[in-house]
Amino acid sequence: MSALARGARAALASWDRFWFAPQSTSTLAVVRIAFGLLVWNRKLRPWVLLAGVGLHLAIDLTIRVGFFSYAIFLLYLAFIPPEVMDRWLVALRPRLSHLRHRARALRPARAS
Repeated sequence: MSALARGARAALASWDRFWFAPQSTSTLAVVRIAFGLLVWNRKLRPWVLLAGVGLHLAIDLTIRVGFFSYAIFLLYLAFIPPEVMDRWLVALRPRLSHLRHRARALRPARAS
């Protein structure tokens, strides 16, 4: 775990002790219901997904629910249109190509 993540967890560890905990619980319920309804609106979808990512990052930092938030991030990918995902992957390909070369260099040589 990075120092930034440890610091964020420590800062948010006493989340339930703050005066706004009851309001945040109500807000969370409203956001989750709104998310389920608004994610189907194509114009609002990017903003709704961004709010969902923020929500699940906060959940990950405060509650420590294991891989749950990361699984939700993967599920959010289903709402990204294929043409947008293609553009992202084409843009990422040059940046990730060095990882492929590094992985090849780390492979053990095959015995003949």
